[in-house]
Amino acid sequence: MDDKKEKNTSKRVNLKNKKAATKALSKTPTTKTKKTPTKKIKRETKKEEKKVEVKQVEVEKKKKVVKEEKNKTKVKTTKKKVSKKEPEKTKLVLPKEWQGISTGKSSKIQPKDEKISGKLRSSIFEEIDEETYQDKKKQQKKSLKKSLIILTIIIIIGAIVAFIIIKYNKHILDGLRKYEVYSIGDKVKLEDDSIWYVVEDSKDRDSTVKLLSDRTIDLDKNDKRDWKDKKKFHNEGLDVYDAKDENSIAYYLNNEYKKEEEEKVGQIEEVNLLTSKEYIKIRERMGFGYEWSEGNWLANYDLYTWWINSTQNGKAYAVTYKGTYKLIKTDAINYIRPVIIISKDSVTKVVEQQEEDNEIIRSIENIINNQNKD
Repeated sequence: MDDKKEKNTSKRVNLKNKKAATKALSKTPTTKTKKTPTKKIKRETKKEEKKVEVKQVEVEKKKKVVKEEKNKTKVKTTKKKVSKKEPEKTKLVLPKEWQGISTGKSSKIQPKDEKISGKLRSSIFEEIDEETYQDKKKQQKKSLKKSLIILTIIIIIGAIVAFIIIKYNKHILDGLRKYEVYSIGDKVKLEDDSIWYVVEDSKDRDSTVKLLSDRTIDLDKNDKRDWKDKKKFHNEGLDVYDAKDENSIAYYLNNEYKKEEEEKVGQIEEVNLLTSKEYIKIRERMGFGYEWSEGNWLANYDLYTWWINSTQNGKAYAVTYKGTYKLIKTDAINYIRPVIIISKDSVTKVVEQQEEDNEIIRSIENIINNQNKD
């Protein structure tokens, strides 16, 4: 035990001596070194190394990004080096948004980084869809305009057709309906029992017929034929037949006479005088000669001389009771024998007694012949 105590005391003495020595040395200009624990230094160095590595990684990432952007811009500006042997090939440059999208053909024009973000891709296709939508909208507007134009044209045509049908319905029905057939010389009767003669052939499709009165007009309304019933062709001696000229015989026929006659027989389409050409045609059809001694419905002594609508050199034509026609001064006085165009609905064909007898005889003969056959 004593030995141990001695050793400890010696150690303490040595330590005191060492301390004294160090104090002595501290007085001299020497550099002091602090003692740091090694464990702490290692930890700090490791942390600093990690920080440096992280910074280096971030710097490298930034460099990569810069390089990628430079490469993308170079795609627009740079051109391939052209060899002397091969011709220069033009390079297709796409915008940033379109790079990397397949065009249906094998293409090498793609960025180095082929991973395009989902947002970028969806925005590209949204833009394409918007363009196609706008195109479809324009096409729909155009087709709508065309359909509206066609519809308006159809409506206008339909309105015109409806108007024509309403206005001219009678004429359309008249064209489909079949009427009585009349020939020149047929004797007919109107609603007032007046007698007229057909002066122009009328087929079954014709709704009207042209007639010549069997007598001249009774101007003074006394039921007699006298000189008071005669009238000038033109009061001023002109060879004018004009319904607008008050001095012309045409004005009287188309105004005064037409009104009076329509009250008796119904609506009249037209009033006129017979022309010289019509007169010749009728005379030839009926087999009458140029002049005759016996009268007929075309010319007779009771009718005397009556005006026709043909003029020449200040004179007008008039038919005589012998069937001839000649030029007479327009300021002379003659009878008026009117011609009218009227609906067949207002006309009734007159069958002469002789014709009725002939029809009865024919029917009896047919009956007898049929009995003989049996």
